Amino acid sequence: MLVHRAQRPGIAVGGHISSYASAANLYEVGFNHFFRGKDHPGGGDQIYVQGHAGPGMYARAFVEGRLTEAQLDGFRQELSGAPAGLPSYPHPGCCRLLEFPTVSMGLGPLHAIYQARFNRYSTIVA
Repeated sequence: MLVHRAQRPGIAVGGHISSYASAANLYEVGFNHFFRGKDHPGGGDQIYVQGHAGPGMYARAFVEGRLTEAQLDGFRQELSGAPAGLPSYPHPGCCRLLEFPTVSMGLGPLHAIYQARFNRYSTIVA
């Protein structure tokens, strides 16, 4: 519905639907059963989410009460003057939903691999 509402007259900005739909089960199982927040006693997880799945991430945040309806109505209008616009692809500078910008399917996985290697290296050295 988020992408559909963005097609209203005068806006018509569209968005990606199939990216989240194809991975929704993986995301939901991870969010509901495996991923840990930063306040977890054992430390939190660092999650790289595919940026094209942004509408799904926004919808989940709305259901959890972390985004407002006004923010959802500002989907893909971050810079166009919408009062509470959301970018097409979630990034660390917006709404504190994601920690890493990962829209590129080439760079996102590489960043995740290097982050994991850095995390492992820093625990060995420390």
